[in-house]
Amino acid sequence: MLRKSAPLMFGLVVLLTLNGCMVAKDKYLQKADEADRLGRELSTLTKSYEALRSENTDIIDQVTSLQGDVKALQQERQKLQEDLGTTVKERDKLSESLTALTKERDQIKTDRDELDRVLRSRT
Repeated sequence: MLRKSAPLMFGLVVLLTLNGCMVAKDKYLQKADEADRLGRELSTLTKSYEALRSENTDIIDQVTSLQGDVKALQQERQKLQEDLGTTVKERDKLSESLTALTKERDQIKTDRDELDRVLRSRT
C-alpha cells in the first residue's frame, strides 16, 4: 500500500508546491503593486509637505513683518497721543487768549462808544 500511495503522495506534494508558488507569486505581485502605490503616495505626500513647509515659512515671515509693523504703529500712535496732548494744551491756551482778547475788544468798544458819546455831547 505504501508503494501505491507514494506516487499519490508525491503528486499531491508537487501539486501543493506548484499551487503554493502561484499563491506566492500572486501575493508578490500584489505586494509589489502595493509598494509602488505607497511609493507614489509617499512622493505625493513629500511634495505636499514641502509645499506646506514653504508656505509655513512664508506665513512666519509675514507674521514677523506684521509684528514689526504693529510695533511701529504703536510707537506712532503713542507719539500722536503725546502730540494730541500738546495740541489740547495749546488749544486751551489759545482759547484763554481768545477770551481775554474778546473781553479786551469789548472793553475797547465800550470805551470808544463812551468816548464818542462824550465827544458828541461837547459839540
